Amino acid sequence: MKSGKAKIISKENFQILNRIHKASGLSDFWLGGSTTYRDIAVDMGFNFKHNDYDLAIIGSFKKLNNTIRLLKENNFTITKKRPYYLKFNKAFQIMAMKGDIILDIAIVKYISHLGHFNWESIFWHFPSGLIYDPYNGLDALKEKKLLPIILATEENPFILASRFAKLCAYFEINFIKNKQLFHFAKNLSMEITKWDAKDFFHGEYAKGHSYFNMFQAILISPKRLQFISDLRKVKLLEAMFPEISKDVSFKSYTDEEIEKAKNVKHIIIALESSLDELPREFKKLKKRFEIISDRLEKEKTQK
Repeated sequence: MKSGKAKIISKENFQILNRIHKASGLSDFWLGGSTTYRDIAVDMGFNFKHNDYDLAIIGSFKKLNNTIRLLKENNFTITKKRPYYLKFNKAFQIMAMKGDIILDIAIVKYISHLGHFNWESIFWHFPSGLIYDPYNGLDALKEKKLLPIILATEENPFILASRFAKLCAYFEINFIKNKQLFHFAKNLSMEITKWDAKDFFHGEYAKGHSYFNMFQAILISPKRLQFISDLRKVKLLEAMFPEISKDVSFKSYTDEEIEKAKNVKHIIIALESSLDELPREFKKLKKRFEIISDRLEKEKTQK
């Protein structure tokens, strides 16, 4: 894909970078995530709750300890540090907090290790103020043209599928009518059914992350029942939750519960109700959901 021309962020947006710099002491970083395209999204009628700043620091993994030291010197509390994987490339994550500033930092070898879709591959650089947008994501967002920049085989399919679902739900992307996205989703479904990772990150963690985020995608979709129907058409829901196959018909009260759900737990209860007459499948689904019990408890405390 041809890279877009180099652009500089506005003075107003540079103040965001400068605020992070002054608070943290970090002198060379990239800011990504929804902050980089929020202005366009708001103009389109979408809005975002600002939770944290997604940063990338380029370099060897020696940067990890240096970054932690610098953050601590600037009175940040380190809430998480761990190795993880981005497109099967090893990286490190640091979560840090000071006052109302929350940083989610990825230590990566290359900036290209971040981002699965064109809108996720937009970054602002400090101190230069340059915008990195190699897939012309800013222009594509204005036209709601979501583009996968990797194949379904180039990332853990559970993680990739849930990210895909959330973007489509939030921005009301019709992945059934879009041939490229339709085939991408179908390929993801096939990869999920074949996936058999044994290590914690690519196995248990990825499934728990994906299950919870898939339910969040249903919650944020303005047309929940249609969204679920679309997920079933590409077999994504069935791939993740075989118990809820296309052969299982939702009862009218299942639909009603989905429509009025206020959180992920409510979505789960509604989906379980579709298996009232299939006790064996119901038991298997309950067992499957045990992997997100901690996330559900956390959701409950955040209300």
